[in-house]
Amino acid sequence: MNVSFLGYTGKIVWDQYKRSGQTALRLVDEDGCPIATATCALEDAELEWGEVIIKDWSENRGMAEALVKAGVVLRSHRQIPTGFAWAKVCRLTEAAIADLVVEVA
Repeated sequence: MNVSFLGYTGKIVWDQYKRSGQTALRLVDEDGCPIATATCALEDAELEWGEVIIKDWSENRGMAEALVKAGVVLRSHRQIPTGFAWAKVCRLTEAAIADLVVEVA
């Protein structure tokens, strides 16, 4: 899935945070070089299947909207504190889940 963010266009690379097991989304360019990490891991956060925690502050401001426009996630339906900022919790779209299944398989 392609995402445009801060003048860059890249693709989503799926990963998993080792300690929390939560889904990690990284944005990389066509050469595989990192552009941004779209998510953050909060070990105490209770997430439903298909939810991700989007880092939408500081250098990532606007990330949630970029992911919505690209069809990766639905608009944030709740926020959780990170200690110094609020992270957006979003649900992956059906298209994103299908992309994840294909990439993992």
